[in-house]
Amino acid sequence: MVDVAGYKPEGYKGVVGYEEPLTVENLLLASPIGVFYDKIENELSKNIIVNYKIENDEGVFEETAALIVNLKESQFYDGLTLKDIISVSAYRPNNLYYKEGYIEGHELTELITYNSVDTNYSVMYPKAINTIFIEYYAGVYPDWYRLTSLPLATSYKTSYEESFDVITDLGIDLNKYHTAPYQDGALYNYGTYQSYNDVINAGVLQIYYTPIDYPVVVNYYTGDLTAEPVSETVYINDLMFFGEPILSDIIPILAHRPEGY
Repeated sequence: MVDVAGYKPEGYKGVVGYEEPLTVENLLLASPIGVFYDKIENELSKNIIVNYKIENDEGVFEETAALIVNLKESQFYDGLTLKDIISVSAYRPNNLYYKEGYIEGHELTELITYNSVDTNYSVMYPKAINTIFIEYYAGVYPDWYRLTSLPLATSYKTSYEESFDVITDLGIDLNKYHTAPYQDGALYNYGTYQSYNDVINAGVLQIYYTPIDYPVVVNYYTGDLTAEPVSETVYINDLMFFGEPILSDIIPILAHRPEGY
């Protein structure tokens, strides 16, 4: 609330002349609030090391950079926090693939003094979890029926930069809902997913099962069964039975009906 360092001269330390509990009422009663700068004699300084670590494909944090930060006694003032002296975004990789950095074992808002500050800190960048949805369909677009939709949690791997296959690398089960009357599952627009980024931008992958057509011979008789029939092969599949159809929706009963019959 109070910018203690705003007017602090070099070689001085700032102290806020306020010791009451922090409430609106107390601040109004204390107004104006004084900030005092005391000259530091024989100013001390110390170095702290900040290690920046990125989570690798095996879930282990590897060091990517290390900074030595020199801190002077005069840089510390009442209300100084870790985030004021350590940049957690300095070496953050691609924002889509990694979470914001955090300081291992500490809170960013942790209050520090010259005497309490550690000499070694680690800023960690964990992998981000990107959730996409896998939709399963029976039929072929646009004439398909959605069977279900499932979330899939994914995370980036550096190996994806060398080669990426959306099905094998993300462990997608194409035949999770496959049944006998259908061909094996296939990914719709498979060729458009050339990178992990393509998948994340899409957000949804669609798997479809093409129905298998089965031949059925239909004999059309005029008069009685002793007459020579007209034979025709029609093809049926499982999708034809969605929505409680009647027989004439599947078999063309009137295809060879003579006039007057």
